[in-house]
Amino acid sequence: MQARRNGRGRRSVKAALTVAVLLVAFGAMALQPVGQASHQASDTVEFWVLGVEFKGTAGAGEPYIAEGDKVDRYVFYPDTIRVQKGQRVTLNFLGVNGGSGHPTTIENYVPESFLFLRNQTVTKEFVASQAGVFAITCSAHQPTMTGQLIVEDTSALGLNPWSLAILILQAALLVATLAIVWRKTRRA
Repeated sequence: MQARRNGRGRRSVKAALTVAVLLVAFGAMALQPVGQASHQASDTVEFWVLGVEFKGTAGAGEPYIAEGDKVDRYVFYPDTIRVQKGQRVTLNFLGVNGGSGHPTTIENYVPESFLFLRNQTVTKEFVASQAGVFAITCSAHQPTMTGQLIVEDTSALGLNPWSLAILILQAALLVATLAIVWRKTRRA
């Protein structure tokens, strides 16, 4: 009976140690950059932002729009740009639609309005020196033509917030696993 218990105890210890090794391995993976343009530790990032118009005509039975009414909405695509604090950022704005153009500002980084027209590219460059969420706004096409520039500060450990959360969870699981191993070996 005692030999059988020791066999189970050893298997439990081996299983717990295997789990601990896997947690450490996955923790190391969490420290790696996530994605090319949004979380890379590169000094320079570049994005293309399109000024696009969606058009449509309401059909029969539309709940909020009368049949035959024309609907159009201008948007930035993509509408969210994510960079790291300290990176040099290049944003290329390309007008796909919009004959009158898009008078645009980028809060904190390009406060003076710049205009980009249909079939025209305007490039804006800056260093993302302040962390936060900043509005990208076309004043002619509100409320729909808005976007955001998210500048993340990863200077504390060089991790993005999700990787840091995963690492903390894995550390807690590792401590729990080691506590189980310690208890099992103490009983044996």
